[in-house]
Amino acid sequence: APPPPPAGQKAVWHAVTSQSGEQMHYLGVFDPHMPDLNFDNSEVHREVEAIARFWLTLGADGFRLDAAKHIHGLAMEPSDDDILKNNAGWRDFSHAVYRGSPNAVLVGEVLGNREKLRRHAWGLDALLDEPFMDDVRAASTGGNEGVVGRHKQFLEQARALNALAYDE
Repeated sequence: APPPPPAGQKAVWHAVTSQSGEQMHYLGVFDPHMPDLNFDNSEVHREVEAIARFWLTLGADGFRLDAAKHIHGLAMEPSDDDILKNNAGWRDFSHAVYRGSPNAVLVGEVLGNREKLRRHAWGLDALLDEPFMDDVRAASTGGNEGVVGRHKQFLEQARALNALAYDE
């Protein structure tokens, strides 16, 4: 049987039968066909870094990191502790990537308002910017001066914050 979820969190476990007939369970928060990795396990971190090195060696320029705010914790809205763990994990991953490929680009997918983006900005070059995408969509259907200016200001703030992450 799968382990119970941590207090206050909902876990979504899915059953699968191995080739040998063993009944197993895996965590799949987003989708039953997409198992979540256990980033609390240091072996998982090392393997993800090895996979990144493999693709960078083959010439990849960087990575889009799907659901970047969800590598720790099981809740759709991460707790403050989970956010700190996520940021530390991405900072470690970034350092590992840049050691071998200093020009690589890492873009995290974090959907939400600017405050959510700001809280998840540590350790990644960029985040997919849902508020900016919404502004561009609105501007494309009617005049909206200042979209580019607001985005530039946000990018400058995020880059300044990201730079602080490397001073620790």
